[in-house]
Amino acid sequence: MNKRLLCPIRLHELFEVDAEAGYLKRRSNGRDEFCKSVHGYRQVSVDGVNHLVHNVIWIMFHGRLPIQSVDHINGERDCNVIGNLREATVSQNHFNAR
Repeated sequence: MNKRLLCPIRLHELFEVDAEAGYLKRRSNGRDEFCKSVHGYRQVSVDGVNHLVHNVIWIMFHGRLPIQSVDHINGERDCNVIGNLREATVSQNHFNAR
């Protein structure tokens, strides 16, 4: 899952985002489509490639890629509310892991 391939413009073409609630909806059908990874993160398919929903929401909300990674502040991997997401270094992200 390479977040570097995600373009904010393309994401806004495909999805509506409610960053305050942490949900994505496909513009084509209005559904919140995702599956969970084996590690408990929500994933969504973008042009045939699975991406983590928290990365997609971050990019759509901020209009840019995170410098290193996106961390869930409360440690809940499926809570993608924008207030629960922060830009973090890899070591900060691992420190916050349960």
